[in-house]
Amino acid sequence: MPSEKLSGDTMELTHESVSKLAAQPWTVAICADASRQIGSGHLMRCLSLARALRQIGAEVRFYYAAWPGHADTWLNAQGFHGELLDFAVDNFLADEDAKDSANVWSPLWQQQYGHACVKAWQPWLQSLNTQATSSVHRTIDWCIYDNYGLAADFVKVIKPSCRQLMAIDDLANREHPVDLLLDQNAVFGMQTRYQTMLPADCTQLLGPQYALLRPEFYSSSMPITAQTSSARSYQQVNRILVSIGGSDTVGLTERLCKLLFAQQVFADISLDVVVGSAYEKITELTELIAARANSRLFVQTNEMASLMRQADLAIGAGGSSQWERALTHLPSLVVAVADNQQPGCEYLQHLGAIQYLGRVEQVSDELLLNAITEIIENKDLRQALAERAYALMAIAQNDASPSATQVLYSGAEKVARKMSFLSTLATLALRQAETADAELLFTWANDPYVRAMAFSKAPIAWATHLAWFEQKRQDASTDIWICEQFGQAVGQCRLNAITPLIGEIHLNLNPACRGLGLAAAMIAKASQASIARHQWQEIHAVVKLSNHASLRAFIRAGFQPTRQEQCYGEECQWFSFSPTPIAKS
Repeated sequence: MPSEKLSGDTMELTHESVSKLAAQPWTVAICADASRQIGSGHLMRCLSLARALRQIGAEVRFYYAAWPGHADTWLNAQGFHGELLDFAVDNFLADEDAKDSANVWSPLWQQQYGHACVKAWQPWLQSLNTQATSSVHRTIDWCIYDNYGLAADFVKVIKPSCRQLMAIDDLANREHPVDLLLDQNAVFGMQTRYQTMLPADCTQLLGPQYALLRPEFYSSSMPITAQTSSARSYQQVNRILVSIGGSDTVGLTERLCKLLFAQQVFADISLDVVVGSAYEKITELTELIAARANSRLFVQTNEMASLMRQADLAIGAGGSSQWERALTHLPSLVVAVADNQQPGCEYLQHLGAIQYLGRVEQVSDELLLNAITEIIENKDLRQALAERAYALMAIAQNDASPSATQVLYSGAEKVARKMSFLSTLATLALRQAETADAELLFTWANDPYVRAMAFSKAPIAWATHLAWFEQKRQDASTDIWICEQFGQAVGQCRLNAITPLIGEIHLNLNPACRGLGLAAAMIAKASQASIARHQWQEIHAVVKLSNHASLRAFIRAGFQPTRQEQCYGEECQWFSFSPTPIAKS
């Protein structure tokens, strides 16, 4: 009995073993292609996400097809394992209709490609099953596909081997029976464009605040709010950055260079030109740029963020690079070089965030020259474009109340944290507390950190705790949920009614499980369970402003900050949660 261990109404704490989730990496499989035809954008944004996932303990592996211009060597050089899928690329390329329409792949392609992916993954799946123990069946925790050729057929085949699935898309033209969907773009009707294509419980991350950009674009010196003005000077244009995409199959890069080089009025403006390793006419472009003294060529560079900060104006394509330019306050002239870029470009033009010139086949040399001349001469236009684009990124703190320490997360970090949250949520189980749990909860409640964060800091006596525990267990309006993960108790959430329609929540983590990202999932799961049980319309919570970890956990769980006031002499933040799907965005 605890009374036998007590000394002055306290007891020596015996921590539970650390959660099994922390003891093993969670596995993530990413299916994303790069080629001369489709470019490298899909792979690049997935690489940013992979880096963020690895930082929080994930084991990431890439799978892709051996298209001409694939990035196998380059990806491995970034420190990630890539595996080429073993199927006949030549047969796919023989399909003239598909070859000419890389952004809208046929259903047959989707089915064949999906089966090819599964076949290529079998050795890895088998190795995971071989390592599985009797208590934990190891499988792929997340499968992510960022590929216009994959959709419902692929999900159906791979789902039995994956705990959860995620789609990265921007077309909104096919069904995705997944747990999480990311579309980092901004278009008209963004919030409803997938409503008929997803399961009802799918979490959606929509908008450029989730853009999967490399960490270097999120400078430590960056202003914390979108309202803060940039340190960039817009007085004149001394350097122009030209970047149309890694492969630029439309030939706009060379065309722009020849056009700018031929105009004496631009002679004093330096030019930085960026292409990828898949660019086919690299020899011709190298010779062209070498002939101009104040021009530089960069091939598959890692210096993009630096180049954007050095430039005063960008001429580029739509897609992910728009968000890179936005984060660096770089005004831009934009040309759509693919079908899927056009809706986003039109929307950003509507918002005044870019100067959109149209589809590449409709943009004449005369239009290009007039637009470049006009924007160079208009300082106010350049500044307005840059500031409106930057404001779209919504990069201010994401997971803390205004009173807590401000935290700046990149889009990739936000997505990785959401995946971690959903993974934890899927592995948590709830049960109502039993008499045998009294000692466990007593131990947790008397942990020094818990007492320091509590309104009443005095140690709790066993007799006092036992009487309280039994009274709460018998109260029909109170739930004491024991949260378990892989059969281990990781914490408890207590919810009780404060009116017939409103409840309040309190929680306590197993001290050995702090820092594993469990609190937010515990809060969300217990809140939904008690709402379902009692039909509450709202749940309240109060957290001390000094408890930054709890403040972030409640917001990650979907609670909204309402008011700040003193409670028992402490400055506190109140939160409210309504019975909506868990932590939707």
